Formats: sequence, C-alpha cells, structure tokens
Amino acid sequence: MKLYATKHDHWLETGGREAAFRLAAREDFLLKVLGGIQTPVFVKDDRFRFVFVNEAFCHFMGRPEAALLGHTDFDVVPAEHAQVFRDVDIKIFEDGVPHENEEAIANADGAEFWIVTRKSVFALAGAGRFIVGVISDITHRRRMEIELWQAKVEAENANRAKSQFLANMSHELRTPLNAIIGFSEIIKDELFGSIEETRYRTYADDIHRSGGHLLQLINDILDLTKIDAGKYQLRETECDLQLVVSDVARLMHDIVVRNGITLENRSAPNLPLLFADERAVRQVVLNFLSNAAKFTPRGGRIEIAARQAPDGGLEISVADTGIGMAPEDIPRALSPFDQLEESWDRRYEGTGLGLPLVNALLTLHQGRLEIASAPGAGTTVTAQFPIHRTLG
Repeated sequence: MKLYATKHDHWLETGGREAAFRLAAREDFLLKVLGGIQTPVFVKDDRFRFVFVNEAFCHFMGRPEAALLGHTDFDVVPAEHAQVFRDVDIKIFEDGVPHENEEAIANADGAEFWIVTRKSVFALAGAGRFIVGVISDITHRRRMEIELWQAKVEAENANRAKSQFLANMSHELRTPLNAIIGFSEIIKDELFGSIEETRYRTYADDIHRSGGHLLQLINDILDLTKIDAGKYQLRETECDLQLVVSDVARLMHDIVVRNGITLENRSAPNLPLLFADERAVRQVVLNFLSNAAKFTPRGGRIEIAARQAPDGGLEISVADTGIGMAPEDIPRALSPFDQLEESWDRRYEGTGLGLPLVNALLTLHQGRLEIASAPGAGTTVTAQFPIHRTLG
C-alpha cells in the first residue's frame, strides 16, 4: 500500500525529482510513525486483505508481518471470530460510518483476548477504499469485570445465606424459649394446683430439655466464631474413642428410640488412644448422630463405629438409612449459615452449623471429614484423624 500527499501539501513543490523524493520521504516517515505506535494498527483493502500492519499488531496477533499481509481474517483467526470481523467490515464499506466493536480474538497460540476495535473507511484516488482499524486490548479490564461480578454474586449469596440463617436461628431460639417461659409460668403460678402436682415434673423435664437445646445452639455459634477468629484453643489429652462413642450413643439412645430408629454401635475393640481435644471429639460424634437421627425416618437404622483406618490413623463413622442428599449439595452442607432446605415450613429443624463446625474441628486436628451420600440412599459421614495422633 502507498500513502499519498495532498495537492495542498506545503512540503512538496509541483513536478520534478525533488517533489517525488519528498513524497517518498513523507510516505516513509508516516509508515514509520504508524509502525512505531504501541497500539495495534491495521489496514484492509476492499477485498478484506491486510495491506498494512504495524509491529504492535504483529506482536498482538503472535504472527510475523509476512503471515498477515495479503491475508484475510479467515487465514489468521478461527472462523467464528473471522466471520464477526467480516460482517462488521461489510457494514462499514456499505454505510461508511465508523464502527466500534468489543469482541474476543485468539492469537496464534490459541490464547483468547478481549479487544475493542475502532474501524473507519477511507479512499485513495486510484487505489480504492480501505478500512483502518485501531485495537485496544481490554482483556485485563474484562477479567476485572468478571472477578467483580463473581465477587458480587458470592457476596449476595453470603448475604442471602446469613439472612436465612438469622431467620432459622430466630425460629430455633423462639421454640425452646416459648417452652421455657410457658411451662415455668405454669409452675410458678401453680395453675394446676399445688407444686406437688405430678404434671409439673413433666414440664420441668421439658424446660430442662429446651434449656439444653438452647445451650447447644449457643455453644455451636460460639465455637464456630472462635475457630473463624483463630482463637479456639484445643485442650489435647489422651482420648478413648470407644468410650466417647459409647457415651454419646447412650446419650442419644432415648431420642433415637423415640423416633423409631435402630442404633447399633459397631466400634472395634482394643483401639489405641487418640491424642485430641476430647470435648471436640464428643461434639463431632454428637453432631453426626444428631443429624442421622434427624434425617432418618421411622423404621430406619443408624450404625456408628470407631476403628483404625488403613493408614494407621483413627476414624469415626456414622452411616444412616435416611433421606440422603445429592453429591452436588455436599459443599452447601459444609458451608456455615447455609441449609439445603430453605422454605419457611422446613420439615427438619436446625441452624445448619453442625457439619461446618465438625469440619472446622477436624481441620484443627489436622484431620478431615468425608461424606458419602445419595438421595434416598442414606448418608455416611466419617471423621478421620491422622496417624501422628494415634498413641501406642
């Protein structure tokens, strides 16, 4: 392609070798200016062939000048991208209006970039019409926009989860509080006669159970908050897993039986001791069994076992025949303040803190939580402790 001076150019005098020399010198000057611009610049003829590309464009495309000049977009980029460019070029030639377009483009290595291309048409006497294009690489800006959008979505999800958690928590707290206040007023006012009335003993049991439920909720929240803040201190000592599992199973026995569920302890005998925070381990087992009892229908079965893992570590597993959950829901079950059932008339009570707390406690012990589940096929949860915590 040649660049031409206008007839009014004061640099040139009409006719002669000097004028021709100066014309060639100015063409060379302008081409060097375009070539030295750090922004990618290209020119196409009316057959959509590249007739000029500067060094920045070659670098951007990852191709030498020889691989671009005389070629069309279909020779240098994937067909789906080339067709978009071709459609724009046709429109510019038809209406002559400058055009700005944001698009994706792939270089010779297949790496995708986001660019803004500004194109316009011009004509040269005796040479036809051409399109000049200037490219701005906006890949970084696009990535930032995507990251901001993802952060916005995550923030909205977290906010929604916390709002749902607060709604659930208010319900969880209100139920036992109503029981505590109502039954205590009945006893205080002796509505059924003398305080010796036997019905008061039942109400006292309800008050005690409701108070225990409230205490457990508050303890879970406080423990999870301490762990998040890095202020939860493990009180590690020798821990007998068989004893812990037996104690918690005995504690849950009445609840399980009342729900019409069979609970079986299949722990292995003569296990080595575990070096761990016994209170935390009890909390892990209690959460396992509480969830199993909650989500297992009447007539179902729960099996709990403490045993030595194949790698020499120790583990505790609880398997139930309950409702189960889809594998894709497991990450949500491990997320604090999130629950798989979010309707206001939820069938299963709870705050959704149980498994996240278990996961956090196991992480503090360098252990891990494994969950295997399928809808309608029950759930098996396993707390695994590393071998270096096994004593003897």
